[in-house]
Amino acid sequence: MSAPKLIDVTWRLGVTASTSETNASGATRVTVRFTLEDAAPSRRQWFETMEMSVTEFYELTREFERARDAVRATEDTAG
Repeated sequence: MSAPKLIDVTWRLGVTASTSETNASGATRVTVRFTLEDAAPSRRQWFETMEMSVTEFYELTREFERARDAVRATEDTAG
């Protein structure tokens, strides 16, 4: 069984307006939604959603950039 394919990533920024926790009011969060697809023959698509801090979102973005660069380097050496 192969790993699912990442089809799309969308994100949304949210701010907590009020809460019973004083330190959580005004907190900024990022909701990230991944669209994934199974390998052939099913090609079933589904969504995974994560909520994280802005700092965690920036780290995720850096990880995606590192993965992209690794794939490009592999393609360059194979081609």
